[in-house]
Amino acid sequence: MGHFLERVPRMIDVKHISKTYTTSKGRRVQALDDVSFSVKKGEIFGIIGSSGAGKSTILRCLNLLERPDKGEIWLADKQLTSLSERQLQQERRHIGMIFQHFNLLSSRTVFDNIALPLELSQTSRKDIQTRVTELLELVGLSDKAHDYPSNLSGGQKQRVAIARALANNPTLLLCDEATSALDPGTTKSILNLLQTINAKLQITIVLITHEIHVVKAICDRVAVVKDGKIIELGDRSQIFGAPEHGHTAAFVASAVQADLPIAYQPHIHVDKTTDTDDLIVRIQTRDNTDYSFSALQNRFSLAVAIIEARIETIGELKISSSVLRLSGDQLEEALSFCATHYFNTEIIGYVSRSY
Repeated sequence: MGHFLERVPRMIDVKHISKTYTTSKGRRVQALDDVSFSVKKGEIFGIIGSSGAGKSTILRCLNLLERPDKGEIWLADKQLTSLSERQLQQERRHIGMIFQHFNLLSSRTVFDNIALPLELSQTSRKDIQTRVTELLELVGLSDKAHDYPSNLSGGQKQRVAIARALANNPTLLLCDEATSALDPGTTKSILNLLQTINAKLQITIVLITHEIHVVKAICDRVAVVKDGKIIELGDRSQIFGAPEHGHTAAFVASAVQADLPIAYQPHIHVDKTTDTDDLIVRIQTRDNTDYSFSALQNRFSLAVAIIEARIETIGELKISSSVLRLSGDQLEEALSFCATHYFNTEIIGYVSRSY
């Protein structure tokens, strides 16, 4: 995918944008600090970060709902930051947007919610009927056309919001935490729908999220945001397989993580209390790393027990996470080996050998 993306034109170019807010108490807050990135036409691009990292500000800058203090934002061949408000309104017709809380009008039916952007652009009633019918079929809600939002589930409401965002045939779809209010099963169905839309309609999608599982599921490339800066950017396999920043590694660890069994938890202590305590450690490996960890056994004469294990396939990349119980006299040396050879190593604690 990465080589393919290099050959396709850019949909978005963000060049050195910064944004500062002034709080109600007069304090200046730097929300974005010299942010630059590009999004290729037809890709699904993820922006991930913790709350307050600046990812929502980036998304709102992409359609100039927030105007950066400096820098440029290009959509295809148009520099949005140089346009008048009237010109900008015309360009925004090429940009659809969906939100965490759906933002549907409760007094309008599903059909009429989807039709609203078409009405505002003075589309004929006949064309509205055709277009909304197509969109209802696309999002799987043909039988809900005359229902009101109050009668819909959260997933159905988001499907209506997606259909509404697609009404004017946008070339770009912005998703602001679009699955955060949904349960895991519904999240999966919405992500599948976004993938279908991307493939079938060739719409470029930019989504922001704090959920690494969303990135893992559908994104081609990912930007990791912290304190108003992009600290890491790469394709999905690179971000998951070889994170360069500790903050990114923490996100990845949360997505592919074997958990300590509940039965062990009351017996874990932070510090080593006796020389015979066993070490409990969680390690993550990638690609074709030997899953048996025979090196730990052979090199350091350790007894290695796999307490819990999990393996994930992300594209062509395989990542495994294991909780190990290590017993022997060379635990410190073994930990150094793990830190060098496995991309994430976490000490969970110690447990008495008698347990």
